[in-house]
This record gives sequence, structure tokens and C-alpha cells, in this order.
Amino acid sequence: MARRRSSRVGSSWCSGSEATTNSSFLSCGAQLRRASQDELVLTEPDRFFRPPYVGGRGWLGVRLDGEIDWHELSAICEEAFRTVAPQKAISTLDRRRG
Repeated sequence: MARRRSSRVGSSWCSGSEATTNSSFLSCGAQLRRASQDELVLTEPDRFFRPPYVGGRGWLGVRLDGEIDWHELSAICEEAFRTVAPQKAISTLDRRRG
């Protein structure tokens, strides 16, 4: 069985994971709305996946072993924050952005 490491902060996590093909890769994940998860997994299955155990609850896995689009990853993280954060925290974020 593969070793798994994770670091959890709020509702986001990063972990080493095993692909369904038994090859290991580094990934991170975030909880998104189901429509966002579906769109990313269907359009780019070699970059995005539904993680075991939590994928059915809206979690998106993002492979980090290839070229990383940091702007896209930032947008995914922000959407994940907005999915789980209380409205007051979201309002504070919006005010700070102007």
C-alpha cells in the first residue's frame, strides 16, 4: 500500500496520491461546487481528477507533476475558499479587493 501524506488547513489539503494506474504523483485538492469539478475533470482528465473517498463530495484533485498554471491554481483555491467560507469572510475578501 502506498504511503500517503497530507497537510490539512481548513478545507483544503495537499497530498501524495496514487493514480488509478498505480503510478504515484503529487497532487493537491480543494472542495468545489459540483459543476466546477465536473467541468474540469471532463475537459482535462490528465490534469484533474476526483480523489478517492472525497471526490464524490465535490473535491477536485489537481496533479502537480507537470507544468502548473499558477493563475488557474489560484482561481481554484479561491473558488474552494468561497465554497466553504462563511459569508462574512467572503465579504471581507471582496472588500479588500475593491
